[in-house]
Amino acid sequence: MPVETYLRNPTPVDMILWDGSDDAFLEISAWVGTSSETGPIFRLHEDGVTGQIYDTEHHSWVNVSIGQRVVKGSVGEHYPISPEVLAKTYTLAQPWQLVEAVCQGCGKRPHELFAYIAPAVVEGMTPAEWGYREEGTYNRRNGHFLCDGCYIQAGMPTSPHGWTCP
Repeated sequence: MPVETYLRNPTPVDMILWDGSDDAFLEISAWVGTSSETGPIFRLHEDGVTGQIYDTEHHSWVNVSIGQRVVKGSVGEHYPISPEVLAKTYTLAQPWQLVEAVCQGCGKRPHELFAYIAPAVVEGMTPAEWGYREEGTYNRRNGHFLCDGCYIQAGMPTSPHGWTCP
């Protein structure tokens, strides 16, 4: 069998920094929750500084050193990751990367609309980033917007606080 090379999928992964503080302890504890096996999934080690996360895949406690992040994996498991592995493997997701922007009128995405492509090139950004930053109808929760033509066709909806696409 030959060796095959794979690229990691660009899937958003949530994580929280463990800095040893009481606030971080409370935030991580609330975020990871509890299990029927152990109760709380995050606890302090006997040394009072190192955190511990319960590995539900392997049914064991794993140390979390200060400076590591607790990661929520793709199947809901939690594990620590070192700053070195984080730097080599992950890039902090930008808000416009977390939802797929699509015009709710014509179904086009920013990279299909010249009105997004041209200014994005001038500004040195992607059409999706330009839309996130500059499109007045862009809904940041779900990525919906109306391109210029669809906005006009919809009757140019307005609101006292600015109109965003539902």
